[in-house]
Amino acid sequence: MTERGLVVGEDGRTRCAWHGGLEDYRRYHDEEWGHPVTSDHRLFEKICLEGFQSGLSWLTILRKREGFRAAFAGFDFDRVAAFGEADIERCLADAGIVRHRGKIVSTVNNARRAQALRDEFDSLARLHATVDGLVIRGWTIRAPRPLFAAEDSLGVAMTVVPGITLSSLLVRTGRLDRKLFESLAPAVVEAMRVYWSAENRVYGDFHLRNVLCDPATRCLSLVDPGMPGPAWLCPDAPRLWFPASRDLAYLLYYTASAVKLTLGKPVLRRRERWLATRLLDVALNTLAAPEQRGALREEIRACAAAHAAQIRPARSLAGLWRSSVRRVTARYVARVLDSLGTASVEIPGAAHPLLPEEAHA
Repeated sequence: MTERGLVVGEDGRTRCAWHGGLEDYRRYHDEEWGHPVTSDHRLFEKICLEGFQSGLSWLTILRKREGFRAAFAGFDFDRVAAFGEADIERCLADAGIVRHRGKIVSTVNNARRAQALRDEFDSLARLHATVDGLVIRGWTIRAPRPLFAAEDSLGVAMTVVPGITLSSLLVRTGRLDRKLFESLAPAVVEAMRVYWSAENRVYGDFHLRNVLCDPATRCLSLVDPGMPGPAWLCPDAPRLWFPASRDLAYLLYYTASAVKLTLGKPVLRRRERWLATRLLDVALNTLAAPEQRGALREEIRACAAAHAAQIRPARSLAGLWRSSVRRVTARYVARVLDSLGTASVEIPGAAHPLLPEEAHA
């Protein structure tokens, strides 16, 4: 008997009619369909199987699901993320799954993205626990708190924190508020020092667009710590001041290499470079004794060179652009670090070379 898409089975139970009387579909309806999923591995499985189902029926995928689980290590994304070409070839020879190279490669890539999302969630939670609520030099430090969407969420939702990015603040008014930025620079560095000391982990994406400021409430917010890959952790550089040296190098690298973000905005570019240099100067004086600052500066230089090496030139228009950005980045990093080797960077004014438009302010 059916009514509005429902059917009453021989067991007297009312079900959706779409199962069509097929035993495997009926079992799926009763045990899984419409039930919440809170396991990372089961969520990852659903995402991947939906991809394999494209162009096929869901029933086909259900009937091959145990084969998929065997081929992809029970959809343990840490194990799948380590799959290499031999594993892909093994899956292509497995008649128990859908043998489509693109979908198999996509599953491996999805596993690596799932790892990154999980690590980002953990990193954000540690950042919040370490610095949120600190008051440093009159500035209240905030960090967003991650919100759970499931028991072990593959997505990251977070609370809202106040402020606009330092990059936006640099150009919000016509003239640079030098007093404001001289005040916040030591607070940012001290907050980062607390994080580096407590966690002994890199922040990741430390740059002016990931620090928010609300001058009215004297609030600084650190957001989007990120989780860099192995090549971005500068494995061949000295590590006496790691992770601080790595993150400070990334600040310099990002400021110089994000050329597209400042095209046609020369004032923003000059001000960003001044503030990044100022933050680095404060960090050198905060993290190292006078006789050690040269060594810290060279460690930052080595890390910055490792970052710049990730810009891959090639024989194409895009490759020529990357080659140009790499040269600009190298020159900027060298100029900044060499200047800090002789004297601290002054507040921008009449004699400051990076901000000629601020002369006689």
